[in-house]
Amino acid sequence: MKKSISVIIMAASLAMALTACGAASDDVKRIEKDSVSAADTVSGETKDSEPVTENSQPKEDTASSASVEGYVYHAETNAGSIDVSVDMPMDTVLAALGDSDSYFEAKSCAFDGLDKMYTYGHFEIDTYPGETGDMVSAVYLTDDLTGTPEGLYIGSSKEDMEKLYGTDYEVNGNEYTYKSGDMSLKIQITNDKVSYITYASKVLGTVAGN
Repeated sequence: MKKSISVIIMAASLAMALTACGAASDDVKRIEKDSVSAADTVSGETKDSEPVTENSQPKEDTASSASVEGYVYHAETNAGSIDVSVDMPMDTVLAALGDSDSYFEAKSCAFDGLDKMYTYGHFEIDTYPGETGDMVSAVYLTDDLTGTPEGLYIGSSKEDMEKLYGTDYEVNGNEYTYKSGDMSLKIQITNDKVSYITYASKVLGTVAGN
């Protein structure tokens, strides 16, 4: 189930990243972490799959939610952790989280440069090219092993969502959108359960013409 949810979310994020394109660009690059060195392997498991233990706690946050506006996602890897908000510099995020498990890039149809996708264990971060570098356009939670700082997870109920965020949302089909400044928290409800959670920048709506 978790794998199928991740596939659906990845497909959705690819579609969002290429919304302005009539077809996918030929200028596409994908990098997967298919191989690891012996130093990164312990008892047949990679470091990325190891649980966080007392001796392998993530580093302290390198950024605080106090410096950003709107809803934020608290991202954690073995390398570190950071509060990620849309429209923040991706360089800051990478410095805290380290290398992603997989990477995808394609020529942007809406901006001058590349749209990029960084996939980590339980979440994905997409970017768009800004004037001063790559900026976060969206954060996707890809399974139920991570959740929002407020306590919402894939699999939570609609009632849980409303208790945490209220009822001041916009509805489009089975997608519920909470807006805060120039960003949106998008939550899809399927059979009364949360099926995806996305933090989205206003630039995505601009690209889609909304």
